[in-house]
This record gives sequence, C-alpha cells and structure tokens, in this order.
Amino acid sequence: MKKFSAGLLIVAVAMGLFSCKSEEVLPIANSDVFIITKKVDGILMYGLGLHTYANVPMNSVVAEDELGDKYALKAYNDYTYEYYTETDSEDYTTALPATGTYTFGVTLTNGEELAVSNELAGITIDPVAFTTCEYDADNDRISVVWEASSEEDYSVLILRNSAGTKVYYSSTLGASVVSANITSSGWVGDYAPVQGETYTVELGMYVKEDDSSTLLEAKALTTQDVVWGE
Repeated sequence: MKKFSAGLLIVAVAMGLFSCKSEEVLPIANSDVFIITKKVDGILMYGLGLHTYANVPMNSVVAEDELGDKYALKAYNDYTYEYYTETDSEDYTTALPATGTYTFGVTLTNGEELAVSNELAGITIDPVAFTTCEYDADNDRISVVWEASSEEDYSVLILRNSAGTKVYYSSTLGASVVSANITSSGWVGDYAPVQGETYTVELGMYVKEDDSSTLLEAKALTTQDVVWGE
C-alpha cells in the first residue's frame, strides 16, 4: 500500500470542538474506505483507498476488515492530521475487495487511542476513456477531454512527473465537466514543467456516500502518459 494524494482528492477538515470544563480540544477522527477501479489492458481491476483525518495530530492509523486483513495508513505528505493509503498498482485484482465494516485504530501523538469504523458497500464506478490527452504546442499546455459519465459526483485531474510525484492538481471539477487544460502555471509549490519530460495524466472520478458527505463510496482512475513540449 502507498500514500495518495487524493489528491486526491479529499481535504482534511479541522474541527474545533472544545470541552466547556477543560477547554481542551476533544479529539475527533473520521475514517473512510472506498473501492478504486481502473482498466489494465482493457480489463477492470480493483483496489482500495483508506483515509483518516482528525482535528488533532495522529501518530499511526491501522485499518482492519472483517476478514482480519490489516492496512497501515501513512501521514499524507508528512501532515499528521491526515493519513492515507491505497493499493499499489501491481496489487490490483479482478476480484472486488472484501465488503463490510472496516475498523480504524487511531493512535494520537499524545498516546490516546480512538476506534472509528466505516462501511464498504461494494459500490464501484467504471473509468472513462480519454478522447484527447496531448500536449498543445500552440497554447503550451496539455489538453484533456474525456467521455461523459453519469456516475460520478465530481472529478479531479492531476499530473505526476517521471518520478511519480504529484506536481499538478486541478480544482474540483463538477459532474458535467468533460475537459480541462493543464497549463504551465499553477503547479504544486515552485515546480515548473520540464521540456521533454514524460508526465502521467490522471483523472480521478469520485462517488460520495451521500450528497452532503465528504466520505467516498468509489473512485475510478484513468491514466495516460504525455511528453511536455511534444
């Protein structure tokens, strides 16, 4: 398993709840598990995403499914208020992950332990195909267009460099959006695109647990490599 970014896609929310007597922050953690679907050589393959965020710093998070399989989450970009892991690319399978209740054991940096659970219902979303995914020399950008889908609640477009590091995130794209441009500005930190480098375009499409929820039921992943400048 490895860290995501979710980009990902889900942003941790700091929840400032306090005790009237002690005025200390009451620790609260939220955990989520969802199925990730992608196509490999035309075949649908499945993995898992597991995510925990809290209003206080965490030291470790370990999730366990009803079969006893365990999943160690890691701090996202060393941010100890948010932990994440997802199935490594080579470990995706044609079999759906185990459904049921996933229990998250959360250890805070002060040693306190919390138990949080989330139900995996087995809902999936199929990835869509790119109809355009190429460098546009006239406008110095990568143009991306994809097939429409009625399944997702929103999408996020990201870019990885040749080392696999996420260097670009789009804003959250509504369900009706089917195109986006990755320009030479707005990249992560002070990163700038490198002429001739191969980047991986990733389109993540997400289904929420319900209309008001920040938790997810499913994610679909579509990827394609593009050379910047060619």
